[in-house]
Amino acid sequence: MKTEKQQRLNEYYLKYKHTESGKKARRRAEQKYKKTPKGQEVQRIANRKKKLKFPEKIKAQNAVHDAIKRGKLDRPWVCELCKAEVFIEAHHNDYAKPLEIVWVCAACHKKLHFHKNSPIKAVISAP
Repeated sequence: MKTEKQQRLNEYYLKYKHTESGKKARRRAEQKYKKTPKGQEVQRIANRKKKLKFPEKIKAQNAVHDAIKRGKLDRPWVCELCKAEVFIEAHHNDYAKPLEIVWVCAACHKKLHFHKNSPIKAVISAP
């Protein structure tokens, strides 16, 4: 059973981790951990599991990467959806068609994947 002091501390840390400074502190700790031998091994294991769980996704990502390296695809610097001039990511609507991609910024890419009823998703899905 936790003491009252332990409960108060626990509540404080639960709130802190959602603040901007808490998120920055967590990110710094993650980056530091990833540089350790244990952190690198954990990352290798996670990558292997991802390759086994989503082989078609990995193949599509590799195809885009290879096409960019070989000059068959050019990575633009403008998001096709919001027109932001930032680093652009490739979004696949269908992993079976690896070179049919939509070039989007990180913010729009996140909306495409995590917001089911996003108006952006409707724009992408339209023929």
